[in-house]
Amino acid sequence: MSRRSRSPGPIRDSDASPKGTFRNSFKSNWISVNPCPGGVLPTDVATLGSSDPDNGTPGVWYHADPNSVFDISGHASDWVARDANGVEFYCDLAAMKDQEIDNVEQTSGKLATALTKPDGTGILEFSDLVGCTIEFLVEAHENCPNNENHDTGILVGLSSEKFLTVTGDGHGYCLGLFYQGTADANPLKMGVHAYNPHGLTTTLNTVSDCKVGWAQFHFVQKSATEVVCATSVALSLKDDYTMTHHNNQTYMQQKAGDPMAMDDKAYLVIAPFARDNSGGGSAVRRTGKFKLWYRLLFSEDEFEPTYDPNSNNRQGS
Repeated sequence: MSRRSRSPGPIRDSDASPKGTFRNSFKSNWISVNPCPGGVLPTDVATLGSSDPDNGTPGVWYHADPNSVFDISGHASDWVARDANGVEFYCDLAAMKDQEIDNVEQTSGKLATALTKPDGTGILEFSDLVGCTIEFLVEAHENCPNNENHDTGILVGLSSEKFLTVTGDGHGYCLGLFYQGTADANPLKMGVHAYNPHGLTTTLNTVSDCKVGWAQFHFVQKSATEVVCATSVALSLKDDYTMTHHNNQTYMQQKAGDPMAMDDKAYLVIAPFARDNSGGGSAVRRTGKFKLWYRLLFSEDEFEPTYDPNSNNRQGS
């Protein structure tokens, strides 16, 4: 079996995740991210009280668009869409130009939905994520679709409600891919964009064989009321999921940031973005299709295991 035939797919039930015990060393399979479940488009967050997704319905995706990036009027039925080849948007690239999603601004159009607990007992809060590692995987289905798509792409990540309600500062842990080339020049060339609100935004300018980005974020308790991402790393990968180059890996450094509150609800988020767009975007274009996944790993003991002097150096001893 080739490596490619083992590409990530939808989540399956796991014997490691009995109801009510997801905190006990639970690990999910890769979960496909779908912003249009059942074909239902995201709801404008402005329909909720104070435009706050915390007032929303679990399972529903909401959107905010502070700079009119989404072409909802021109593509009412498919301004965001998905199929077996991934997720794509129709965006006004003139409006999206320089509308970044990173650790200092969140000004592009964006989507979010509450992240439910693996055991189905409610919405995850950041207190639940202490000792948790979340991974994201983004794969480009196609080459750069238009010259104006240069330096644009799609990201997926984890955030609080501030992802939709705030445009300044970064409030998320995200991974994206963007087109470094154009349709006419280096259409295969991709870059990886990753950030967290406590660390430096990282951009990997990679070579033409990059088709996949991967990142992981591990959460720890900073104080009685705060949770932070303690470690994070991102890689650029080929379409067979091997590394593009030994220098194309990064550790996102810590800085004085904005920690999440223990009772902040956790949201799965998606957004198209432009990174220092020099493509001269002036029209409504499709973003191109990107496949998006995440998976979760919970560890009950985190930093407080019990030492066993009779250990035989393997699990279950």
